[in-house]
Amino acid sequence: MSFGPSNEAVYVANRDKNTVAEFSFSAGTLTALSTSTIATGSVPIAVLMDSSSSNLLVLNNGGSPAINIYTFSSTTTGELVSTGSLSSTGTDPVAMAVTH
Repeated sequence: MSFGPSNEAVYVANRDKNTVAEFSFSAGTLTALSTSTIATGSVPIAVLMDSSSSNLLVLNNGGSPAINIYTFSSTTTGELVSTGSLSSTGTDPVAMAVTH
């Protein structure tokens, strides 16, 4: 799970659905966005924002791509836009970290 920039959205990996759920977050309440999920690679297990707060990274445990990369929509608060992916030379990654 990860918050978006300014904590206005929350993103949760749906391991069994190969998606990330997108929610708005206001006054302690979560509300599913109209585009409530976005497709990921196989078996997403971790979601985190990069150190610049401009990208959301999704780690996939089920093969290539190992990481999906999304930016935050400039028109719809909380909505993700796919911008690419990274492949791994290893197999079945289990964790990732962002350093500042």
